[in-house]
Amino acid sequence: MLARPNPVGLDFDDISHPPTLIDPRQYQAIRIVVRHTMPVAGIGGWWLHRSNRYDERPWFDLQPAEGDGQWHEGTLRLSDSPFVDWSDDVVFGLRRPDGSTRAEETARALRQMALDVYLDIDRIELVALHEQLPAPTIESIEPTRARKGAEVTIHGSGFALPPERNLVAFRGDQLEIVGGDQEHLIVRVQRGGIGPLTVRSPGGKRAESPQPYTSIGSAEAIERVSGDGQVVVAGSRLQPMVVRITDGATGVPEEPVRFSVASGGGVLSVTETATDADGFASTVLTAGLRPGVVRVRVDGHALDTIVFAATVLPN
Repeated sequence: MLARPNPVGLDFDDISHPPTLIDPRQYQAIRIVVRHTMPVAGIGGWWLHRSNRYDERPWFDLQPAEGDGQWHEGTLRLSDSPFVDWSDDVVFGLRRPDGSTRAEETARALRQMALDVYLDIDRIELVALHEQLPAPTIESIEPTRARKGAEVTIHGSGFALPPERNLVAFRGDQLEIVGGDQEHLIVRVQRGGIGPLTVRSPGGKRAESPQPYTSIGSAEAIERVSGDGQVVVAGSRLQPMVVRITDGATGVPEEPVRFSVASGGGVLSVTETATDADGFASTVLTAGLRPGVVRVRVDGHALDTIVFAATVLPN
């Protein structure tokens, strides 16, 4: 508990109209002296760059007291957020405990509360810190290809602690960080597609994986790859009929595939199988002795049926 300090720096009204502009090259933290009796977990706020508004979800929760009505001090460091870019001015503002981002709404709401329920900010100071921020590097990712929703380990160095202080992204989506340390980050990728993984550490320093990651989504289509339209003599063995199941961008492994002779005569080398690691599956038809057109039907789970056709000539 702190004794009530002399009011210095900025007060609550100062940041209401408008919020406070901070040069992060000069100040790297905000110290707030506050007391409250509000039954909430903490007081929150937001950062705003000149060019972009960042959703911190929120990293910016301050919990200076348990609502005991005493004066307490808390410090918010810009380096606690990977969103802060040291090359750009930052705007700081408060939000009311129910999530509103407008400080004047907080003041209006407080005026309507009972006298024994209050939020009182005595001072807000900008603080200069002298700290070395980590610069992340990515050496590899493991695996480089997996189904959507899988966990991926990023190997490297310079990752911030705790792991949640890093911002890991894939194709523009922020990823859930499951765990890690200064040399490893374990993330869960929920979006399909191909692209690098990026890690942004507090202060905005960024690293990109040297190899792309392939996140495999749900099976969406089955397509002919090769083997359609062959012409052979009766009794001959055809070239493989190859299909691929994809999520729209990349092959989907371990998807069930069923081949069957729909019309004409012949024997298939494989009738039921599953796609390989790249989404491919195939069968080979040995033509019957009767000339004509042989059609081979291919079915996948909940996918449109496709058909291969081959022309069998008299021997």
